[in-house]
Amino acid sequence: MQTNPQLLIDLRKASLKEKADLLEQQQLLQSQLRNIKDKIQKLDRYILDLEIKHSKQTVIQRPIKKDNSNTICSKIFKPSPNRLKYDIEYVYNLLKVDKTSYTVVELVDFLNSRLDTPNYCIDYKVSTFSTNLGIYLAKDPRFSLTTKEGNKISYALKEVE
Repeated sequence: MQTNPQLLIDLRKASLKEKADLLEQQQLLQSQLRNIKDKIQKLDRYILDLEIKHSKQTVIQRPIKKDNSNTICSKIFKPSPNRLKYDIEYVYNLLKVDKTSYTVVELVDFLNSRLDTPNYCIDYKVSTFSTNLGIYLAKDPRFSLTTKEGNKISYALKEVE
């Protein structure tokens, strides 16, 4: 990070007014940084929305088997590798307001209830996810995924206290 030499003032020798000015300038810069981060997040979300709309060709139709309780969705979204970063961030932002430890059933039900497009559904099996997104979520250390019986999914890297 580049520093402005004019801002390098020995704070021990600085007057109260100079300190107040520096503090005010620091708060202004922090505010501008927060605004920039918010704009980046909005742009990432906008890009994700555009990619979801554009990716309707990659949605695979699968019939729901009434006797198979593991399939809860007729459409499965297959994210491309360059989208996974956005998918994981989006799902993480959905999840972090509630809790960080889910069973597979809870997580899939929760995500399918919160995702804002019907083409973006997650299918799962009892012990592991069947979508790329699920596997990447399970590898993400911010998530702790377990089966309905409480067994840890092997992809997950971190135990949640």
